Amino acid sequence: MACDLLKNSLCCGEWGIGKTKKDRDSATLELVDDEAYLEQSDLPRPSIYEEATEMLAGAMVIYSFADVRSLARKGEIQTALTELEPPMAVDQMMRIIATVNHETSTELKQQFGKFEQTHAFVSNNNNHNGRRDSSQLKLLQFVDDHSESECVHATVINPKRKRITIIFRGSVTQQDFITDAKCHQTKIANPAKRFYPEDDSCTTDTINIHTGFYNYLFKKNKNTGETRLHIMLEDLKLLVKQYPGYRVFVTGHSLGGALSTLFGFYAAANDDIQKSHPVTVVSVASPYVGNIKFCVAFQALERLGRLQH
Repeated sequence: MACDLLKNSLCCGEWGIGKTKKDRDSATLELVDDEAYLEQSDLPRPSIYEEATEMLAGAMVIYSFADVRSLARKGEIQTALTELEPPMAVDQMMRIIATVNHETSTELKQQFGKFEQTHAFVSNNNNHNGRRDSSQLKLLQFVDDHSESECVHATVINPKRKRITIIFRGSVTQQDFITDAKCHQTKIANPAKRFYPEDDSCTTDTINIHTGFYNYLFKKNKNTGETRLHIMLEDLKLLVKQYPGYRVFVTGHSLGGALSTLFGFYAAANDDIQKSHPVTVVSVASPYVGNIKFCVAFQALERLGRLQH
C-alpha cells in the first residue's frame, strides 16, 4: 500500500495487587489494592489543551520531587527518605515539596515557585463537578536510585481520568548532559515493521536512534542483565492488566521529552500494552530522537491507531 509520509512532523523533534521483582536495581513498583479505580468515570475525555496542561504539570513536578528526594538521601533536610517513598497521593507529595521549600536553598525555592504556578494553573482549569482531579492522583513509583548516572522516571495513576502516566525527568545531572551530547545514531530493529511486513514504503526493517537516549533505555543493568526499557514495559503491562480500560500517557520535558517519545513508541508496538486506546505521548521541548526512518515508523503506528503524539 502507498503511504502518505508526513516527514516533517516528528523525527525528530499520571500512578493492583502484588509486587515486581525486588532484586531490581531500581525502585520497586508496588501496585495498590485500591477500589477507586473500579469507579467508572462520568467524564468525557478532556480536551487536548487540558491533557497537555496536565502532562506539562507532571513533567515539571518531577524535577522538584527528585530534588527533594536527593536532599533527603543526603540528610540535608528534616524529611526522611522513608517518608517520600511511593505509593502516595500526589497531593501529599505536593505538600511535602511545599514543606521542604520553607527549609532549603534559594535554588529549590525558585524551582518550587515554578511548580506552584503550574499546579495552581492546572487546579483552576481542571475542576469538574466541584472536585479537583489532583485529589485522586496517586504516585505509584519513583525511580531515582541512581539519578546521577541513569534516567529518572515516575508512574502516576489518575482514577478520575482513567489514566496511567509515565513521566521522565529532563536534563539535570552531568551524565544527563553527556547523554544529550551523544547525538550520533545507533541502528536497531524496527518494532513497527511487523505491522507492515510486506510494505517497505510504510516502514523499514531498521531505524536509527540518538545514541544517548538509546543508552538510557537500552543499556543493560550489570546486576540484572535487564534494560530500563524492558523493566518499564513489564511494569506497565502489570498496570494495564490491573486497570483495564485506562489510557496510557507518557510525558517529559527536554531529555524527558525525548525519552517519552522513544518509550511511547515501544509501548505502542506492544500488544500487551496497546489495547483499546492509543498510547499518547506528550513531549515538551524534546530534541530530535531519531532519523527519518524512525519518524516514518512512528507515524505508521499513528496511522494504525496504536500511538498518538
